[in-house]
Amino acid sequence: NAYTNEFILSGMGLIDDFYCLNTTGTMNNTFLGEQKVITTLPSSDQGVNFTHNTGASNFAAVTAEDSNFNFSHTVGDQDLFGMTPITTFHGNVIAAVQTTIAVSKDDVGVRKVKNIVKVDGTQTDLSEKTILSAESTQSDIMEQNPSTSADWLETDVNAALFGYKITA
Repeated sequence: NAYTNEFILSGMGLIDDFYCLNTTGTMNNTFLGEQKVITTLPSSDQGVNFTHNTGASNFAAVTAEDSNFNFSHTVGDQDLFGMTPITTFHGNVIAAVQTTIAVSKDDVGVRKVKNIVKVDGTQTDLSEKTILSAESTQSDIMEQNPSTSADWLETDVNAALFGYKITA
């Protein structure tokens, strides 16, 4: 893979939020110094097609455990969510934004999904991924705002909508 989200060290511990840079490409290919990972979660439904199995909102099911989830069998269905604003950022450079979803399928045949981001009214469908029968996480990393092709700004992140879409 071109990226990893987690390292497990044979019972010795867990390293998470690790960043590794290389010398390819034009961005983030040199030592960036001290970095901070800020996690934000969905806080509102902003256009949902999926059905939640329990509760009053799709965004609440995204942050719940396996017993609460959103589901759809319809290609083209998507959910978009407003996110809790990042407030601990303090104006530093945003090296990248990562979207991650946990997905699984309950039927036979090929099923695929894309993470999606909507900034300034422009929706970008990210890379297509095959859904497995066992739950797996699907992530995309965006070094630049896909709407402007410029560096992410705190206001961009806070105004963006994030979600997922069934593509096959």
